[in-house]
Amino acid sequence: MKMILTLLVMLSLQAYGERIKLPDGWRLPTEKELAGEERDNERNSTNSVSRYSQAQGDFNGDGQADTAYILISTEFRGDALFLYVSSNDQYSWLPLEISNWDKAYPEKSYVYTAPNMGLGTLSPDTFRRYVKNAWVTPDDITPKEADFSNPALDYFRFESAGSLYFWSNNEMRFVRFWYSD
Repeated sequence: MKMILTLLVMLSLQAYGERIKLPDGWRLPTEKELAGEERDNERNSTNSVSRYSQAQGDFNGDGQADTAYILISTEFRGDALFLYVSSNDQYSWLPLEISNWDKAYPEKSYVYTAPNMGLGTLSPDTFRRYVKNAWVTPDDITPKEADFSNPALDYFRFESAGSLYFWSNNEMRFVRFWYSD
């Protein structure tokens, strides 16, 4: 049953990815790439239909649903966090982070097997709590009160570092905020 559910989820993600044109040089993760036990719903406190490879919310506060994806490069060994974000009644791709392991380790033959990051949506209340409990440095751009009216995008490494992206009304852009290391 679990395998059938996983297959249905992956097929629906693939179908959704084919309805929207993915950015050139990028593809959705395969079922095998999302098969790690850290992505199993039975092992986590929250359930993720996409196995933590996709998250939805009105992240920029314009009244339209935005979708974040972990995508895999077709041109180098690596992955990225992309946001399919609405603006003026149209959508566009916004890369928030790109990990190019070929560039990061040019002398080594890095073997890329799967994305090691996950995605989630933080409600404004949870977003506020994460920021309140974070170790803030002087260089951090911290959310202002108006920023807590939208959900934030949770971008995390399983059982390790976590950050979030939020729409900063002051900066007029998405800002990364680290809540754990």
